[in-house]
Amino acid sequence: ARLVEHFLGVFKEQTGIDLAAAKEGDKKKKALSKLRAACAQLKVDLSRMGESDVCLDELYQDETLEAKMTREEFEALVDDLLQRLRTPVLRSLEKVHGGMEMGEVDQILLVGGSSRIPRVQAILQEMFPDKELCRRINPDEAI
Repeated sequence: ARLVEHFLGVFKEQTGIDLAAAKEGDKKKKALSKLRAACAQLKVDLSRMGESDVCLDELYQDETLEAKMTREEFEALVDDLLQRLRTPVLRSLEKVHGGMEMGEVDQILLVGGSSRIPRVQAILQEMFPDKELCRRINPDEAI
């Protein structure tokens, strides 16, 4: 949602069209669907590369969205969300067998698509500096 909001702002800057405020209808739904898909792909791309492009021809009212984003820009955009990762990790440790210390954890198994995001991995590595992050399992098939 954060990326979609960001690129709605970029689209408005580039074209003067406020797609978020546009009248509901099939064209708006289609445009937002295309934008969501492009943002999902962008997250995947930025997990592998330092920079990626978003180019959606005729996104809305024959206007095209063209933009670039770096991994650093993405991480800055979602940093507050990424920092919230710490709370559920710590809460999980508290609930295991009456509580566990971080040093008692044997390994960190990364599952789910967001586990590919380099900043997520860095936060977990900061929390568990003496542990290797286990990346052997396909994150999309583990759950």
